[in-house]
Amino acid sequence: MVRTFTAMLIAALAAAPSAAAAQECAAPGSFVPTRTMTYPRGGHAAPLLTDGRVMLAGSDDRLRHVEIFDPVSQTLAPTGEMNVGRCYGCGVERLADGRILLVGGWEGGPVLTSAELWDPATGSWAFTGSMRDNRLGPNVHKLPDGRILAFSGHTGFTGRDSAEIYDPATEQWTVTGSLSLPRLGVSVTLTDGRILVTGGLASTGAYLQSAEIYHPATGAWTATGSMSDARHGHGAVVMADGRVLVFGGMAVSQQHGFEALRSAEIYDPATGTFTVVGSMTVARTGAAAMSLPDGRVLVAGGLPVLFNPVSSTEIFDPATGTFSPGPSMHQPRWSFALTPLSDGRFLLSGGYGQNNGKLNSMEFFAPCAVADTTPPTIDVPEPIEIEATSVSGAAVAFTASAVDDTDGPVAVVCTPPSGSTFPLGTSTVTCSAEDAAGNTASASFTVRVIDTTAPAIERVSSSVPVLWAPNHRMVDVQISITGVDLADAAPACRVVSVTSSQAANAPGDGNTRVDAVITGPTSVQLRAERTKGQDRTYTIGVECQDASGNVARDSTTVVVQNPLGR
Repeated sequence: MVRTFTAMLIAALAAAPSAAAAQECAAPGSFVPTRTMTYPRGGHAAPLLTDGRVMLAGSDDRLRHVEIFDPVSQTLAPTGEMNVGRCYGCGVERLADGRILLVGGWEGGPVLTSAELWDPATGSWAFTGSMRDNRLGPNVHKLPDGRILAFSGHTGFTGRDSAEIYDPATEQWTVTGSLSLPRLGVSVTLTDGRILVTGGLASTGAYLQSAEIYHPATGAWTATGSMSDARHGHGAVVMADGRVLVFGGMAVSQQHGFEALRSAEIYDPATGTFTVVGSMTVARTGAAAMSLPDGRVLVAGGLPVLFNPVSSTEIFDPATGTFSPGPSMHQPRWSFALTPLSDGRFLLSGGYGQNNGKLNSMEFFAPCAVADTTPPTIDVPEPIEIEATSVSGAAVAFTASAVDDTDGPVAVVCTPPSGSTFPLGTSTVTCSAEDAAGNTASASFTVRVIDTTAPAIERVSSSVPVLWAPNHRMVDVQISITGVDLADAAPACRVVSVTSSQAANAPGDGNTRVDAVITGPTSVQLRAERTKGQDRTYTIGVECQDASGNVARDSTTVVVQNPLGR
């Protein structure tokens, strides 16, 4: 098979499309992190869909998983899996009707000839016509008439010089003109629809200086001017004026086998020649480039040293032919996917980090800093209702978050803060967030602490548990009630009823009618009498009620009883 290092390079070198008419940026752009992908991805396909979302398909480890990223909501949604985990060197292009075409690649075994289409209407993949030649890391471009050109690539043993065209109407491939030699080069679509391929790796292992152009009108390749440096794994991007900036890559080194390049040059389609310009400040291979609205180019990431990527960027100014430092990415990465978005931003996804580990992180680059007048969006809990756990109320933990369109996640301050103890009743929590531009937002929710637990009556007793002698007199009796409650330090306790085991005017009790009176919250009068020869029991009912109206009931007894048992 082709060397792993080479496959990583050819899988994901990205070039931004031609910029529109140059415009001035109010301030330099910046990188903003966004959510992570479900899986780490390297060598994956990341085409822009017609609705502005981005497909994230496969990886170089035979992953078939595909998900769709929405740059506006910054959310991910799964879609149908690929039929083949082909993105160890797959080619990708969006068709005019919005379908996504994946071609070639490798899933173990022979390099693939097969291709498959993703239909946005169904979210599913279906095989389409296979290429005539198997290709690992093919160059794939949409032609002006909507057909798809695939050329070069590797068989697993040697490079290819062949090219073929896919017709979406018939889903079939036809042969077109071959290149002058097999090459794993970097290609871009020129503003006039022709395809320029530069440098790359020859079947002999040599790094190439030469370049060729494909003419869609004739189906033929012709030689054009050669670069000043032989380079492989380099970057190329069409600038706003139609010329092509070629930069970095690898060159043969007698000491190390290869070395990353700092050099850069510009191809002029009008003259068919390359012109050397100022070198980058950092040698880079596996970097990506973005054409900015003001005509400059930002070069990001890459490897200056084997498996030790950088997060730095630099900006090329075609007016001066020089590079200067640019804003840093949030993650050092190389050989990552770069997707120009519909709103002018770029999405950087996956690739490889330190020690060649695949990344699941993503970040945006906004070419121009614009005035940020949009406040963050705060997410607070729904109203909370909780049972009191103490006299003070209840401790309540909650989570509030905020996301800003420009800054991503921002800090939230809530008053009272999470973990505070809230008193009985309803309290309002107000949360606020501020972004880097000073835009503020606030949101609130309520915390209601309730008490639905009745008090506990721990003890009920009377000051006179036994009345004797039965002299028919009313006796003052004090009732002692001990009530406790989690949420009320002093529940209100009182006597609520007195009943007797004998009738008020039973035979032999002295012919009296009122034998028990509640004289106060915790006091009663009881008549000391009983039916002849039979003990009488007074049952005094009590209750304790807390501030929330929860009630507990209990009772105690007073007995009119002969202590001698007669």
